Order: sequence, then C-alpha cells, then structure tokens
Amino acid sequence: MKKRFVWIIFSLLILLSVFLPPCILLINHTSGANPYLVENATLNLNQIDLRKEKNGIYFSGEMEFYYNSWICTDEEEKEKDAMITLPGRFNELTVDGEKLTNDGYASYRFYLENYRPGSSFAITTDHYYSSFRIFFNRTLVAQSGTLGKTRNLDKPSMRVVNNNSYIPHEKRIEVIIEVGNSGQGGLVKGPKLISGQIDTNETRGGQLILFSLMGLFLACIILQCITTSISYGAKTSALITFTSLSLFFNWLFSGEGLKIMLLINPSFLTFPLNKTFSLLFAQLFILFAFLFAWSQRSHNKQLIPYSIMLGISSIFSILAILFMPMKWGVVFPLLSVYVALGMIIMYIRATNKFTMINITFMLFFLLVFSVFQIFYFNEWNFFTTNISYSFSILLLIAYLFIYFTIFFSIFRLRKEEERKDKLLKEQSNLKNLALKEQYNPN
Repeated sequence: MKKRFVWIIFSLLILLSVFLPPCILLINHTSGANPYLVENATLNLNQIDLRKEKNGIYFSGEMEFYYNSWICTDEEEKEKDAMITLPGRFNELTVDGEKLTNDGYASYRFYLENYRPGSSFAITTDHYYSSFRIFFNRTLVAQSGTLGKTRNLDKPSMRVVNNNSYIPHEKRIEVIIEVGNSGQGGLVKGPKLISGQIDTNETRGGQLILFSLMGLFLACIILQCITTSISYGAKTSALITFTSLSLFFNWLFSGEGLKIMLLINPSFLTFPLNKTFSLLFAQLFILFAFLFAWSQRSHNKQLIPYSIMLGISSIFSILAILFMPMKWGVVFPLLSVYVALGMIIMYIRATNKFTMINITFMLFFLLVFSVFQIFYFNEWNFFTTNISYSFSILLLIAYLFIYFTIFFSIFRLRKEEERKDKLLKEQSNLKNLALKEQYNPN
C-alpha cells in the first residue's frame, strides 16, 4: 500500500513537471508581460501610478520610426518612415521600397500623456546590452553605451547613465529614443521607466561575478567529466558531460553568458551570428545525449527514463526557440526542468550513496534555478531588477555545493573502502591465527 501511494505521488509529479512549464510559458506568450502599451505613438499614464509599478513600464508598442536618422541630435525635421512595434527588429520593415536589414541607426518617437508634473524618474534596461539615447521634450535624460552611425563606432553597454537633475513639469512629454548601429536591428528589448532615482554607478563586482561564473561553469564541466568517469565509467561520463555542455551553451546564448561575451568584447553584437541558429546548435548536444542514452539502455536500465526526459526537454526547447523568438531566456530553465526530472528518476533507482548524493545536489541547482527563472521570466513581482546577479550568485553557490559534496563523497567512500579492507585483513589475520593455534596447540 505504501509503495503504491509513493508511485501515485511520483506519477502526479511527472505529469505536473512535464505539462506545467510549457503551460506557464504559453500563458506568458499569449498574455504578454507588459499591460501598458504605446498605442498610435501615445502612452496614456492617466490610470497608471508609477510609484506602484515596482517593475517599471517598458517602452513597448506602436511608435513612429525614422530610419538612418537621429531626429533630436542632428535636429532633423522629416516625416516618419513607418510605424513600428517594439520590441522587434526593423529588418521586417520596408522603407522607400527597400526591405531593411539589421544594419543602420534609427530614431523612435512617441508621447507620454498625463504625466504627473514634478515626479522624478529613471530609465533602466534590466542589464541588457544596448546603445541608445532617450530625450524627454528634447532634453537628454538617459544614455546607454556610445552611439555610432557605423558598426565599428557603436559601443553597446549594460550601464544606463541617467540625468537625475532633470524633472519634467509638463503633462505631455515627447519621448525620442535614438539607437546606434549595433547590428541588432534597433531596440530588440525596450528600456523601461521607473519611479524615483537609481544609482547609475557601474559596479565591478557584478562583472567579476559574471566572469567568475563562466570560468566556474567550464571548470565544473571538466571536473564533472573526471569525477563521473571515476565513478560510472567513460560511457556514462560522456553522457553527463554532453548534457552539461548543452546546459552551458543554452546558458551562454540565452542568458548571462551572452552578457559575459559582450563584457569581453562589445563588438560581439556585430558578428554575423544568428541567435536562433546558435540556440538550435546548443540543442545538438542534448539530442546527442538523448541518442547516446537510448543506445545504452540495454546496458544500463537507469538511462531509459533519463533518455526519455532528455528527448522531451530537447523537443520543448526547440519549439520555444522557433516559435517564441522574444522569449529565448526561457530555454535554459525549460531544459533544466526536464533534465532535473530525469535525474529524479535516476535518484530513485540509484544503487549507491555516491550516485544519490551527486544527483541530489545537481537537482538542487537545476530545480531551484529553473523555478526562480520561470518566476522571473513571467515577471511575477517577487524580485528586483538586480535579479540576474542574484541568479549568478545562486548558480555559483549551488555548483560549489555540488562539487564539494562530490569530493566529500569520494573521500568518504574511499575511507569506507579502506576501513572494509582493514577489517577484512584483520579478520583474515584472526582466521590464520586460529588455524595456527588449531594445528599447533603448543
């Protein structure tokens, strides 16, 4: 009865784990994260209290678009080239009969209606790399990076410098956003408006965490390959290593890793690298791990449920990449959920303490990180805008726990083996002594 109850609960957990993440992501994709959209180049703040909007208001929606023009900096007066919907790239537009590419600089314009005069504000980007200038009524209020009309002159940044001395005293505000030629196709993700003022000093600590994290991630993959080969053998070690590489590349192309590459060289944005292709390339590792695990099922039955979970995770990840292009950040947590589920099954079927301890701490990392990421990407109001650094710290601590535990487990297992060998030797000596006494009583 007890065993049947455990399997019923476990089956419910499997169903919940398989269907809940894609349902959450589908709700997010259909409902949208920002209910306040610019419509016909106007955002009415009449019913919005910025002080209560802890996550701020993203500049997204339908705006006027001016291609290869900085209408404020260069004081250009011209008719708009088109209306554009943000977030999105301008390579989908046609101007003067010519389809645009990701190359070029631009301006966006819309109006804030019913702004509360005398209210202080700040512009932020959630640590997103970009190069832009924002003007309120032709006054520069915020800038990120160094804008250039050519790719080699444009230098994106995560840092947004706010003009905290400017406080608007008008109810109607003309907002102009100028972007440089970063090769992204304009504002892929819009900046946002928050109430009050923020400290714009760029901290070296955050960058240090990101650099350390990337090095640690790579070191952990190498270490994992070594430790698993000692415990499980070369084939299982290769499987786990390929799974880790898949997680690493997904993390690299869809989240914090991309920021590290941009910190190393901001011109990374100008490389002819298609992000969709990059993420699909990352799925090759998880597909290879799935095929490898499935091919080894006759030798190790523990790998059957694990390989099934790898297959499911790969399918959902590829679907997310292809059909949710503005939600790439969900790929890593989505993948992690199913890899973690496979590890849960391996944990239940584990036959030695080392396997159980290793998988327990790997689950701690994957499940906790995935749950936090899913909450964050649905923008439920549990976290601050500095959450990306919190994730980095969490990841760092989790992996340290995992590998300290692995070494501790190996050390304990070796001590136990030494103790058993010593005990067997003592028993053997006692037997030999007893035999000697039996044959030589004197």
